[in-house]
Amino acid sequence: MIHQLVPGLSAGDAIGNHAVALRGIFRGWGMTGSQIYAAARDARLADPGRPVSDLRMKAGDWLIYHYGNASPLSDLALAHRSQLILCYHNITPGHFFAPYSAPAAARLDLGRRELARFAGVRAIADSAYNQAELLELGYVNPRVAPLWVDADGLRRSAASPAGQAVQARYPRDVAGTRWVNWLFVGRVAPNKRHESLIRAFGNYQRRVQPCSRLLLVGAWQAYPGYKSELGFLIWRLGVNNVFFAGQHFNEHGLGGHYAAADLYISASEHEGFGVPLVEAMAFGLPVVARNCAGVSSAVGD
Repeated sequence: MIHQLVPGLSAGDAIGNHAVALRGIFRGWGMTGSQIYAAARDARLADPGRPVSDLRMKAGDWLIYHYGNASPLSDLALAHRSQLILCYHNITPGHFFAPYSAPAAARLDLGRRELARFAGVRAIADSAYNQAELLELGYVNPRVAPLWVDADGLRRSAASPAGQAVQARYPRDVAGTRWVNWLFVGRVAPNKRHESLIRAFGNYQRRVQPCSRLLLVGAWQAYPGYKSELGFLIWRLGVNNVFFAGQHFNEHGLGGHYAAADLYISASEHEGFGVPLVEAMAFGLPVVARNCAGVSSAVGD
C-alpha cells in the first residue's frame, strides 16, 4: 500500500492536486485503501483525505511525504524512515520575502535547512532543478517525476459558464478594435517579480499596443506590502488595464483566463517547476519566461 502525507490538502493547490492525482493512480492499481493524510484538510474537496492522527503504517507499506516547507509533520515522516519516500517540491529562499514578512522568510529558510534531515531516504523531485538541490545535499539517486497537470480539467473550466464569463470580461474585440491580453498565473509574491511584468507590459502598451491588458491571476493577500508597491508602480508608470483577478480554481473559471489570453508571460525568479507554464502550453499560448530555476524543466525545448 502507498499512502501520502501532506501538511495541507487544499483545493487549487499544485501539491494537493498532485497528491490527489497520485491517490487516483494508486487506487487504479488496486490499492483501494491508499490514503492522503493531512494536518489541514479542505472541506471543498470531494475526498479531503484523513487526519494525520489516523495514520497507521503496516509492514510493506510506503509513505510519500510531500515536502514544500518546514512542518511539524517532518518528525512524523522520519519516524517511518525505512518506509519513507520524500517528494520534494522546492522551497523558495527566504531572502525574497524578508522585506515584506520576516516570519515567512525565517520559516522558508528553516524549511531549506531541515531538508538535510531527509538526506538518507529515498526521494523523488518534480523537476531536474529540484533534483539538483537534493544531490547537493547528499541525497542518493533522487528520481524526477513531474507534477500532475490537469489540462482536460482546465479546458472544461474554460468552456463552463464561469469560464465563458471570464472571457467575456476580457474580450479581444471591442467595437471592432483588436485587444491583446497578457496573462500570468501565480500568487502575488516577491519571487514572482510582478514588478518586472508591469514594467514590460507598460513598455508594450506605450510603444506597441495601447489596447492591451495584463491579467494577473493569483492570491495577493499574503503580502500586502508587496501588493501596495505594485499599485504604486502602476500609478507612477501610468500603466492602464492591469487586473489583479485574485485566486481562481477550475470551478471559478480559471481555464477562461488561458482561453482569453494571447500570451503567457512569467518573470518569476524562482520556480521549483511552474505548473501554469505547462497549462499555458496546453492552450497553445506562446510562452515568455525568465530562464531560471525550474522553468526550463517545465517548458523543455
